[in-house]
Amino acid sequence: MTGRSGRIVGKMPLGSAHRELLITIVMLLYTFQSNVAAEMLKTKGILTGNWDFAPNGFWQFSYAWMCRQMEKRGINCGNTPPIWAFHSCKEWARPPCFLTARALLSDMELESGISTLVFDAPDDLVLLSSYRIWGRFWSELDAATGAIPKKPWGRMFNLKYFKEGDDLQACLPYLLLEWVKEVRPLVIPINKEDPFEVFVPGFDYNAFV
Repeated sequence: MTGRSGRIVGKMPLGSAHRELLITIVMLLYTFQSNVAAEMLKTKGILTGNWDFAPNGFWQFSYAWMCRQMEKRGINCGNTPPIWAFHSCKEWARPPCFLTARALLSDMELESGISTLVFDAPDDLVLLSSYRIWGRFWSELDAATGAIPKKPWGRMFNLKYFKEGDDLQACLPYLLLEWVKEVRPLVIPINKEDPFEVFVPGFDYNAFV
């Protein structure tokens, strides 16, 4: 299931003799993207994944598997990996916080510049899944062969398994500029004094991005 969890948006087409109301179900999502990718979205009006940025092994095998799961549910990624985003962090519809971003992003990525994109995506283009179960899947995937242990991985897509404390990730084939509600610079301090400690004392990592 893609997770029918969004809001209903009505649009009245101009010049329509019958003034037919077009209904779109959307869900609010958050994605962390490099400033380069954010600028590309602004320039081209669309952002897709790129296999060149997915290292061989775990990343390519797992992304390809997710593409297949999306295709089974009628969402076609074409020849690109999915765009990854968050729907819920720790509780239903809760935005990600700085701790979420810090756990995902390296010092190099943060220093290069990251933006948080807040957007409404059409529900029928989004596949929701448990980030917790996805992490387990990722850790058990064979990096050399792409072999996947036979386990009920389909549970990650069943929202009844979402519980408080979990994160709910969202995968979609592309991101359109017209969906974007806000672009926020993601500024997280980097611990320059202790290379073995990523957290900086005094910074509020629990604040929303």
